[in-house]
Parts: sequence; C-alpha cells; structure tokens
Amino acid sequence: MSLRLAGRCRRVAGSRPVEEIFWIAKDAPDTGRWRCPQQNDLARALIGVREELPESRKVVEAATAPVAYGTASQARQEVNRALQQLHAGAAEADAGGPPA
Repeated sequence: MSLRLAGRCRRVAGSRPVEEIFWIAKDAPDTGRWRCPQQNDLARALIGVREELPESRKVVEAATAPVAYGTASQARQEVNRALQQLHAGAAEADAGGPPA
C-alpha cells in the first residue's frame, strides 16, 4: 500500500465521515434527492485516492439516502480492509520482512 493511500485511509477512518454518513442515511426518509455535509468531508478526505477507494467515492456521489446507506456500508468495509493491509504491512516491516 502506498504511503499516500495509507495516510488517506487513516484520515478517512479518523474523521469518520463514512461512519457518520452510514448512520445519517440509515435514518433518513427516502424522499428523493438527498445530501449531507459529511459527504463533503469525505470528498476532501479522498482527494488524490478516489480511484483506490471506489466504494468511498460512491458514497460521495450518492444522491439518495438509500444509495448512501448501502454504499457507506461497503465503504466502511473497504476502509477497514485498507487499514488492515496497512497494519499488516507495518507489522511485516517491523519483523524484518519486505517493505509494504
């Protein structure tokens, strides 16, 4: 995993916009077009890594609460997988293995 992607994953996870969008969208009525401020926060966190985190990008682009809710669920898993890869690479590097 690149350092840039690792840093962005930490930023996304640390600021928690995906998690917030998940819970906001879950309880939002399906009344057509929908946006929340956290989608803007997530868009800023994804600058430079939108291609590497496609599910997170879909959350930013979601225009209805049900779509945001579904894609946020997938994006949570995507970010968690990326962070697990980051931690596994760091542990391997600490053990003297090949760099991540």
